[in-house]
Amino acid sequence: MIPDARFVDRVAIHVRAGSGGNGCASVRREKFKPLGGPDGGNGGRGGSVILVVDPQVHTLLDFHFRPHLVAPSGKQGMGGNRDGAAGTDLEVRVPDGTVVLDESGRLLADLVGAGTRFVAAAGGRGGLGNAALASRARKAPGFALLGEKGEARDLILELKTVADVGLIGFPSAGNPLWCRRFRQRNRRSRTTRSPRWCPIWAWSRRARTPLPSPTCPA
Repeated sequence: MIPDARFVDRVAIHVRAGSGGNGCASVRREKFKPLGGPDGGNGGRGGSVILVVDPQVHTLLDFHFRPHLVAPSGKQGMGGNRDGAAGTDLEVRVPDGTVVLDESGRLLADLVGAGTRFVAAAGGRGGLGNAALASRARKAPGFALLGEKGEARDLILELKTVADVGLIGFPSAGNPLWCRRFRQRNRRSRTTRSPRWCPIWAWSRRARTPLPSPTCPA
């Protein structure tokens, strides 16, 4: 159960970048020259998971329903000195003011400003093919390197929300009732003892966020 049908300001997600493609061990074959030297290509780089600030996004709701973010892996290298294709980066849109934390609560990034980017999980490097491994000492290596594993970790996203409207009133003045009526909710109102968020989708497609404060005695 989520706190509001359209507004979520804290989610736990799992990000996994793509692994690098394996290198290729291949030998060039030509007419009258069956062993023409190594021509195995390198593996492609794995795709990264990147968080990008989008001013048109105002909630973390999408991550509540899709908490696993996985970028594609790179392709394996091929003969003829052909490198494998790189995995496409997975760019995920987040609201302005999103804070990225690790499992222990350590701050990793504070995303402020349109277009701000943060690499949540870096893709693995592609493995070298035998053409790239050739040297004077080993002119025709019969092996290639494996691609690196992509980074994977659990993260917490929090949205720093600024209230558009603040409601202050005497005890039992009806602040929670006002929010409930405005949101067309039938939940029973109680005395507000601590600040509560009251997201309201009104006036435009953007969520307006009144903040009912604790009622104070006269």
